Amino acid sequence: MVIFKALPFLSLRRAAATAVLAFAPFLAHAASLLEESAQPWLPGIVLLKPSVSSQEANPPGPVVSPLTSWTERTLSLVIKYRQNPLRAARALAYVHVAMHDALLLASPERPAVRKAAAHRTASCVLAFLYPQEAFGKLEAEGIALIHKSEMSLSEGEQKQVEKVASTILEAVRIRAWNDGAERIWAVNSRPPFQEGQWREAPPLRIITPTEAMAGEWKTWVLKDGSEVQPPPPPPPDSEQELGEMAEVLQTFRQLTNGQKEIARRWNLDQGTVTPPGVWNKIVLSSAADWQLSDEDTVKVLAAMNVGMLDAFIACWRAKFTWWTQRPITAIHAKLAPDFMPLLLTPPFPAYVSGHATVSGAASAILAAYFPGDRARLQASAEEAALSRLYGGIHIRSDNEAGLELGRAVASKVVGSLYRGAVSPPPSTAAAGKR
Repeated sequence: MVIFKALPFLSLRRAAATAVLAFAPFLAHAASLLEESAQPWLPGIVLLKPSVSSQEANPPGPVVSPLTSWTERTLSLVIKYRQNPLRAARALAYVHVAMHDALLLASPERPAVRKAAAHRTASCVLAFLYPQEAFGKLEAEGIALIHKSEMSLSEGEQKQVEKVASTILEAVRIRAWNDGAERIWAVNSRPPFQEGQWREAPPLRIITPTEAMAGEWKTWVLKDGSEVQPPPPPPPDSEQELGEMAEVLQTFRQLTNGQKEIARRWNLDQGTVTPPGVWNKIVLSSAADWQLSDEDTVKVLAAMNVGMLDAFIACWRAKFTWWTQRPITAIHAKLAPDFMPLLLTPPFPAYVSGHATVSGAASAILAAYFPGDRARLQASAEEAALSRLYGGIHIRSDNEAGLELGRAVASKVVGSLYRGAVSPPPSTAAAGKR
């Protein structure tokens, strides 16, 4: 049995190629998933050699349709089918890891074959994840991208592309059918009600919490959702909790137009790209500035999306461990019966904030790739967290603990990439500076 040990090369800037190569991870086992004996898709992501040279990554010839078009395509389906942030993160993780593995498994000396395999694989995985789409539509989009790029593939190379795609698709199916995402929450598993516990919030008063089983989903890098957890929240009706609830009310009463704009801009629920989508767009918009090749961009997106999904799973494990109340509940009971926050209160427990957790994870993983942008990335994550306080739906503890939880998950992800290291060595830290 062939077993892979994870994981993609964390590329920094091409201008710092020497430092990048010195920062490469260790590959414990090297073999092809195309071998009959190979076990596909073990937890983690398999290693792809870095594209150090722009010329090597994009050799002269026909312009190849960007692989990141599948990032945008996935986000369009997330919007179309009004997926919640957890479902969006799951889809983005599957698509990007599938493309990453396709690039690894296809012919290393032929960029056109690698990219054709990634296009074909992404289209097939999306078709599996979104069966509501017209039969054959997404697969046809993949084939069209390959032909549009005028990739000249021999008959043998075409067969290799199909074999890579079918191998990875089968691995995706097996994992997706067994990752726990289809499990149904049993209402009778809800703990006996106590004061200070989460309950349905006005105006919608939705009783069944969203994705109550997500904390049990299969993780990629973490052993499970309980491996990394936040400290206990402030006790119900404690001085700390009441003080933080009062802060929410006072903030609401003094909201500036700028704070309202931040709250609304980050209020990314069903029908939007969701917070994971925003972080994917940050990578896409920064790829040129970071001097990433198409293939390196896929590597970054694969690692980030795996980390975000694991962060969500850990976050939901915490939410349904503590079942803490939302500000609207406590403020109505203790401070202001007529309080109605700027944003609609989500129908699930508060501690910890999902926005904060996933943003903390994404920003920390990206900062490991691009340490020169660490401050900007961290500021975006902190703004995402603070937006929930401005919106009146989280207390400060929810947000701060969420950021720390996300960063802790990111450390696990980056640590697995670097044989236990959680941040770049000082000698490479300057490589990402502009």
